[in-house]
Amino acid sequence: MKLNSNIFTKKYLFRIAKVSDKKKIIEFIKINWNKNHILSKDKNFFEYQFLNKKKLNFILAINKKKNKIKAIQGFIVYSKEK
Repeated sequence: MKLNSNIFTKKYLFRIAKVSDKKKIIEFIKINWNKNHILSKDKNFFEYQFLNKKKLNFILAINKKKNKIKAIQGFIVYSKEK
């Protein structure tokens, strides 16, 4: 099954996070994980783990109608190669 024909792509936009998404991601973590989670409290640690030049190493699922993050998946890059 192609992703573009998937029922989820009708409701959600999937994309790599931008640096401008940082505040929304941290808020998502506070609300959906734990308000005391290290990624929601320590911005330096958050950036150390997930900031990659002009991108954040997160995949976002954004509700198209509400323009709101509904799911996140962080990842660690181990190589500069694509």
